[in-house]
Amino acid sequence: AELLQKLDVKVSYKVAGRVTAEATIAVGVTDAASSSAYRFAGKLSSPALTLEGLTIRDLAANMRYENGRFTLTELVGKVSPPGQENGAPGTFRGTVNAAVSPPGEVTAALTLDRIPVGEILKALPDLKLAGGGAASGRVTMTAPYENLSDPATWTGSGEVTSDELVVEGRTAKDVRLAASVAKGALTVKEAKLTLEGIPVTAEATVGLTGKYPFTAAVRTTATSVADVRKLVPELKLPAPVEGAFDTETKVTGTASPLTYTATGRVDASKLTLARSTANHIELKWELTPERLVVSDLKAETFGGSLSGNANVPLVPDKGGEFALQFKELDAAAATELVPDFPVKIAGKVSGKVAGTIPPSKDGQGRVGNLDVDLSAPKLTVQGIPAERLTGKAALKGGALEYALEGKTLGGSFEINGRYPGQAQKDKEPVGKRDRGFFRLSGVDLSRLSAGLGFDALRPLRGRLDLNFDFDNDLSTGSG
Repeated sequence: AELLQKLDVKVSYKVAGRVTAEATIAVGVTDAASSSAYRFAGKLSSPALTLEGLTIRDLAANMRYENGRFTLTELVGKVSPPGQENGAPGTFRGTVNAAVSPPGEVTAALTLDRIPVGEILKALPDLKLAGGGAASGRVTMTAPYENLSDPATWTGSGEVTSDELVVEGRTAKDVRLAASVAKGALTVKEAKLTLEGIPVTAEATVGLTGKYPFTAAVRTTATSVADVRKLVPELKLPAPVEGAFDTETKVTGTASPLTYTATGRVDASKLTLARSTANHIELKWELTPERLVVSDLKAETFGGSLSGNANVPLVPDKGGEFALQFKELDAAAATELVPDFPVKIAGKVSGKVAGTIPPSKDGQGRVGNLDVDLSAPKLTVQGIPAERLTGKAALKGGALEYALEGKTLGGSFEINGRYPGQAQKDKEPVGKRDRGFFRLSGVDLSRLSAGLGFDALRPLRGRLDLNFDFDNDLSTGSG
């Protein structure tokens, strides 16, 4: 770093480390004031040279300077992640040729062999991306000597391959891409990879200066079945969601600071949701740092049909809403996707679920409202026949507080509770516990036998009321 400063070589990157040079130098006495008159040849080496966060180890090259041109040949170096210096490192080999006096072009050609991608990302200032895996290939670059530190003046091309790469927690295999650099931008002309078993093709452009603007188009082909839980582990789905995904995504934004707008479509076939198979879902979506919008949702799923849309805020000061309409949906199969769902519903249900998601106030949890209206020829709620199920729900503090009611066997029922429930302390008084309740009122006992399918109950007559309170974690109850 001190040498570059004294030589007045302006480089925008942070450079550190120590360099050793051994050279034979010659110059005519009368030409000693002209830098182009010098000639030298020798060797250059460094045990560890750091560019921003990237450390190159065991750097070595043969160097030559003559007629104002500086050349590095047999340039070699190693790149290893911290703490793995004793393992098999990634290596590079190449040449550099620079017209120094008078200033001209700098050209470089490098062959890469299993270079750690995560370390290369550290050489890009302000670009906060985590990566893993190794890449191999060949890269050529050209830039003017006087503007070497300005990426807007670079031109070049390269081809890179990798058996496996990990970027931001996503694993891609069999990566093949061709890229070029010009006018301050890196353009990926052709990229092919397999992401969690799904073939992917992509094109992208990334700016190398300023805010690092980027655009990308990504497509997947529904040639094989993949598990969504591997593609999007943040969803933490309780049951398998597998299928063949035909998708198209377009995204624009900047990397520093990170901003983006992404749009796309999804066509999922051969879809398995829990134990329900042969489902088909189509939808369009748009994603920004502030919200996720799902539109034109159409599905043949759980033995019925589903349509709807959703506007889901991703920041506390924004609100949203959603609405789903469904027809002859297998309610029991659908609720298998929700672990420990507190209300057991069965039957081919039709109806709607709609709600609002208001902004969060003063950093507190959102209090959203949900309207439920379900009906079915053979609807059962908690095993009891129901003519219809309606109700309200509210999202408070990350939990769903629900109040449902319906008509059954000539009477009515109510179910109130909270999902997910929290385990109560044994010493806490029952009256102060956060408890739900189930109420049956005025049930006609003469209809009980046919409703529940028990002939032994046929002689019963009269009316029945039933009350049952329970802890919302379903651990205890009485009635």
